[in-house]
Amino acid sequence: MPIPYIKSKDDLDLYISQNDYVMINFTASWCGPCKAVAPILEQLYSDPEQRYNMIEVVKVDLDSQQEVCRRYEVTSVPTFVFIEKGKETSRTVGGNIPEIKQKLDALREKAPEGLKRKERGTPVKIADELKKYISGNYEILNSTVHTGGFEALNAISLYANGDLRVTIKQSTKKMGIISDADAQLLLHVPLMNISKVYSILLKLKKPEYKQEYVLDEEDYSQETQFPSVVKVWANHTSLISFDDAASDNNPGHIEKIGEPDENGWYECRLKFVRFQKTQSLTIFVDGDDEDLHTLIDEIVIVGLSGEAKEQPTLSALEED
Repeated sequence: MPIPYIKSKDDLDLYISQNDYVMINFTASWCGPCKAVAPILEQLYSDPEQRYNMIEVVKVDLDSQQEVCRRYEVTSVPTFVFIEKGKETSRTVGGNIPEIKQKLDALREKAPEGLKRKERGTPVKIADELKKYISGNYEILNSTVHTGGFEALNAISLYANGDLRVTIKQSTKKMGIISDADAQLLLHVPLMNISKVYSILLKLKKPEYKQEYVLDEEDYSQETQFPSVVKVWANHTSLISFDDAASDNNPGHIEKIGEPDENGWYECRLKFVRFQKTQSLTIFVDGDDEDLHTLIDEIVIVGLSGEAKEQPTLSALEED
C-alpha cells in the first residue's frame, strides 16, 4: 500500500487523531530531491518486517495543500514533520535519509508493543449504495475537479438555476445533467492532481419531477432517456469536437451501457493502465434516440489522487 496523500486540513487532522505517531512528508511533483527519496520512504512504509508499522506516514503536496503548509510553516520541500500524540516533536528539512530513519526509530522506541498504525477513516461520507464500488484505498475524486477549466458541450444542469461546475464537484444537492439539443453530451473534466482513475460511476435513475427542473413535466417524462454508450479519454488539454468523439473507435475507454444496479448505479470500470497519470478526463455520452435528452442523475469519479499539477507558488527547495 503506497503512502497516502492528504486531501485537506481535516483529512490530516483525522490521521493525527487516529494515530499516536505520524510522519508528515511535505513534497511536490516538481521537486527532484522529493522524487529521489520517495522510493526509499515507500520501502520503509511497506517494510515486510513491519519495523515502522506503528507510525503512520502521510504526504502533503506543497502546491495543493497550502493551508496545511502554512500551519506547519513549511516553505521548502522535502520537509518531514514528526508528530507524537498530536504535537510536533521534530522535523527534518531536506532528503537526509539517515536522519529521517533516526527519528522514525526514536518514535518506534516510544511506541507500546503491539501498536499498529490505523487506517484513516473517511472524511467525506460515502453513501452506502456506493461503498461496494469504492474499495481499498480508492476514493471519490470529484472534489479535486478544477472547475476553472471545466467545459461542457450540449450539456446543461437538470435544474434551471443549476451550475454544472458545482454539480461535477458534488458540492450541491442539485444533481443531474442532461443533453440539450440532441442525445449527445461532452464533458472536459480537468483534475487538480495527477490521479489514477479506476472507474466512473453513472447514476441512471430518474428522480421524481421537481418544478425547479429546466424541462417541463411532460418533456421530463416523455423526452428523456438514459445513455447507451460512454467514451472516456485521458489527458486531452481541451474539449474535443463531437465529430472527433463520435468517430474515434479507439478512445481510452468505450463501453455500451447495460443495466444499472438496484439503486441506479452503473460502473464503467476503466482500463486502468490507460488512466495511471490522469490530469483530465474527457467524457462523451450518447443515447439510442438522437431526438431525446440524455439524462445522467449523477457522475462519480473513483481512483487515487496524487501530486498537484500546478507549479510551485511557495519557495522551492534550495539544493546544495
